[in-house]
Amino acid sequence: PMVGLGGAERTSKMLTSISDYAAKRGFDLAAPFRVGDYNHFDMIGDQPKLRLPCDDDDALALVLGNTKALWKSFSAYLASKEGSALIEHPDPLDEYTRLVVEEILTAAAPASLRREIVYAFEMVET
Repeated sequence: PMVGLGGAERTSKMLTSISDYAAKRGFDLAAPFRVGDYNHFDMIGDQPKLRLPCDDDDALALVLGNTKALWKSFSAYLASKEGSALIEHPDPLDEYTRLVVEEILTAAAPASLRREIVYAFEMVET
């Protein structure tokens, strides 16, 4: 399951690094899991749109979430010169989320790591 990451210790360090970086940006909840555990869960397996786009049941996935801690980081980013343009974006929080996830992966995950990013706000039918 950890093939390509350099073993369990390296994977653990990477997950800790990702979790720490994410928490600093307001995403203070992180939980790793096997893709197969999610995709074969009864309520997910019957709904193809909710399945993760990965055929390797042993692949490692990570869910990031937030508590109210997000608002301090998000507000500070919007108030910054760099983040002020997001105020005009149709979905500033969604765009902030995208930016942070990309920053996290650039800073804390090896570039060679295969990535599939799935955002909750893209999975919701409107």
